[in-house]
Amino acid sequence: MIHNKFYRHDDKNQDVNLLRNRFKEEFSSADFRNNFSYNLVIYDDNKPVCLGRLEMKSGLFVIVGLSVDEIQQADKVRDLAVRLLIRKAADSGAQGVYVKLSGHAEAEIDFYKSFGFQLANKNFHEEFTYYRHGDISGDCCPEKANEKKR
Repeated sequence: MIHNKFYRHDDKNQDVNLLRNRFKEEFSSADFRNNFSYNLVIYDDNKPVCLGRLEMKSGLFVIVGLSVDEIQQADKVRDLAVRLLIRKAADSGAQGVYVKLSGHAEAEIDFYKSFGFQLANKNFHEEFTYYRHGDISGDCCPEKANEKKR
């Protein structure tokens, strides 16, 4: 069974630390001293398999990292994680959320575009920055959306 939990910046959680160490490269731009941040951990059968991080930077919510273990449902877990991070930002009063992406990772850019992210005018640390306005709704997986259309 898949479930999730958000941990605030000051929560000393062993699952967050375990995933931070496992995904060091993916979270190299994260500021783990940021007082206004959330760590999302997604569990598969009570095993931590995904870490997502949302930080407030200069008054803006930014997804600064998202990594999933290589599990059978990794694509669905990654999809769920993005939706949960967008919802958390909206629940915290954000009008939208930013994500920093590498300019050469077309698959990653396309993934975020599927959630409505568009290239933003703001640029953080000389990386391509994408923005999505508003909260999220709809089906969590493209397969379910396609089933409803039939």
